[in-house]
Amino acid sequence: YVMIVLKGSVPIAFGGTEQPAAYGELVSIGGLGGDVNKKLSAAIAAILETK
Repeated sequence: YVMIVLKGSVPIAFGGTEQPAAYGELVSIGGLGGDVNKKLSAAIAAILETK
């Protein structure tokens, strides 16, 4: 089981700027290894960059 939570239209400052940014949490029951985590993070980032 994997859950991803994203909330839109929330004011956020990252690195001292208010440019578009996102914060998300990925939760897994069972465990994700480092390789899977990197792949999922890259895939989620690619989706967010297009939205």
